[in-house]
Amino acid sequence: ELARLLHPESEIAVGLRDLYSNVAPPFVFPSDDAEQYLAFWEEERHNWSSSKNKGLVILMDGMVLAPLLASITYFARWDEEGQEHAREHSFDRFDFSKMDSQSQSILGDIFELLGVGTMNAKGIILMSSKGTMALQRCYAYYVPISYAPLLAQMPEILFGEASWGFTDGGDAFEMEEHIDRILNVVGSGAQHRTLFKDLMRHIENIFRGEKFDKHP
Repeated sequence: ELARLLHPESEIAVGLRDLYSNVAPPFVFPSDDAEQYLAFWEEERHNWSSSKNKGLVILMDGMVLAPLLASITYFARWDEEGQEHAREHSFDRFDFSKMDSQSQSILGDIFELLGVGTMNAKGIILMSSKGTMALQRCYAYYVPISYAPLLAQMPEILFGEASWGFTDGGDAFEMEEHIDRILNVVGSGAQHRTLFKDLMRHIENIFRGEKFDKHP
């Protein structure tokens, strides 16, 4: 079934290649890039959502939703240069009031499908407590999504020029064409902070209190 859905000439495969080639996450909302992803979701998801293979549905959903959710959470906290403007964003609400009604409807359906939030009449997504926590985990998407330029060139890399994106053209930007470096750095940093935060929480639990004879 996967081979049928993602056959190189299938409508879904062609559409995904176009998305990954022409739209580089993270992208802002509203924008033409965001609308392309939403349009693809609306037009194509029915082709895989009815599959009895739930793992396949999740896989296919993720191909579209990962860039979407990463973009939403990225611009809630960082700007295009990777500078933080809202370090402790709670992710309890997202304002899509500037988007057209059709895009709002699609986004509202996506958040309800995921069970993480609902959109009100003003175009604002109100997150559930579960949804707020889930969206914070989208930081983990940043590093793999930063390689979208590389993924878009996979046919050429596999069957044409294998060194694409890794040749030294003498220009720092040319050497980075296989990756979105800012997104990669931001994603790495966010994950590192999460790692050390969790690590310190465990250490605190172990060494809390003054009963030193009970400490490891």
